Amino acid sequence: MPDGSFGPPTSRLSIARLLPLAYLFAPLNAAFRLCNMPWELDEERSHHKSQFGGYPPLQVTLLDAFAALCTLHDCNSVCVSLSDTMDQLLVSLPHPAAALLQEAIGECLAELQPLAVPGHSPRLQQALENKFTETAYRRCSGAHRDEVFNEGEKALSLVDAAIKEAGLLQELEEGQDRGDGGVACDYGRGFDEDDEEEEEPKKRAIRRSDMPRLQGLREALSDLLSAMRTGEDHLTTYELGISVLTRVEDKDLVPVLRGVDYSLRLTVVRKVCALPWTVHTLMHAARSWTSVEPQATFPKSVTWIHPPSSYPPPPPLSLPNTEDLVIALQAVSPEMSRDDCVAVVKEGFECLEVCRRWKDSTAGDIHAEAVLIHHIVSNKIDVYPYLATSPIAFSWSCYACARLLSVVNAKRQLRLALRGCSDEMILPSSLPPFDEDIEAALLAQLRDDVRALAMGHLQAVKYKRPVRAPISFERFKDSDDSSQNSQD
Repeated sequence: MPDGSFGPPTSRLSIARLLPLAYLFAPLNAAFRLCNMPWELDEERSHHKSQFGGYPPLQVTLLDAFAALCTLHDCNSVCVSLSDTMDQLLVSLPHPAAALLQEAIGECLAELQPLAVPGHSPRLQQALENKFTETAYRRCSGAHRDEVFNEGEKALSLVDAAIKEAGLLQELEEGQDRGDGGVACDYGRGFDEDDEEEEEPKKRAIRRSDMPRLQGLREALSDLLSAMRTGEDHLTTYELGISVLTRVEDKDLVPVLRGVDYSLRLTVVRKVCALPWTVHTLMHAARSWTSVEPQATFPKSVTWIHPPSSYPPPPPLSLPNTEDLVIALQAVSPEMSRDDCVAVVKEGFECLEVCRRWKDSTAGDIHAEAVLIHHIVSNKIDVYPYLATSPIAFSWSCYACARLLSVVNAKRQLRLALRGCSDEMILPSSLPPFDEDIEAALLAQLRDDVRALAMGHLQAVKYKRPVRAPISFERFKDSDDSSQNSQD
């Protein structure tokens, strides 16, 4: 990547020198105060709803579900787009796609084709849906099984604890009716009168009338886990998963689940029920595809995209020593004294250590969305302006990929939208090579951002504020719209 300059000739910087500083500063709350970033810190609204002005278009729903299907198959990060002719899926990975993954996704896509053709008899329609469901479960349930057990048991434990904490389980069994007052418990604040005026409270304590719903969710979770342990057939397991998904997406139960644990609902939707959600959503998209436009063609094939052959796999990003970081920071922010730069770098290391203890996230490799953006720009491909990453992973963008997208959009007059990052890594170790104008603009943006981040850290040091805790990825963007995608 070409070098850029800032200040005197001796202060020449490159993207490779700035990425370690971004890695040191960007993962924490300060990164989300940068200007014009494509993400929103709003756990109550859907990213799609705020961006597209309503529930997501069918193309977005399809792309999210295909990204999830790929991730469920082999747990690798992917980024998915749709050709502008809408007959081909583009799926990028940070490495060559395994043959089994290509075979599985190709088989699933082929079995969705007939569902996109209207006019089937109810009996044939059900047979086609059952065939696709069995194929998707045969291909993906094995890799997904351990997470379902692990997260399902945790969710079941939380629901049990909430019921017992409220002191209502025995009353429910005995059929006692004590009215509908709120029952305070350790998991959430007590219900107050103001909440009744809200369309949907963010969270509230359990009411006695909530107990049948909570008990129903508990039984549905228990039945799903039991069926998977005993090796029930795929269609039965799918129906049980849909039962859990329907209950956890019950609008009246959502604020109760948030009162129990804010991430409980998302854990069930994106982890425990990831496979039934994906299967149901893909079938819904195929059945509804003719509503996209009169001549819309359902995707028929997949093009697998990998990093350019001339681009060697990058080594894991390692932080330079403190002195090198201080020198780079001084070049970026000459208005800061050396002592201030030393203090800011030290603060960055402390914040990064907090982040690593809280979440085992590191830098390394290259991200799938960066690979897809490079492929689209380099080959001048027209695509539907949405790049999907698996909704069962994260719904946020890593700093580097977000900035790359904004620069590419500005320089190529595109309007690509990125749902989130496909990987748990805080930063990729490097980005693919782009044309000089994009690289120069990205370098300038990195300099501005690192300077802004450094000043934010400096203020924290001077005012002796405690080290900031990183944003909770698990609680990011709790979307109320997923129920619309998971149910016809």
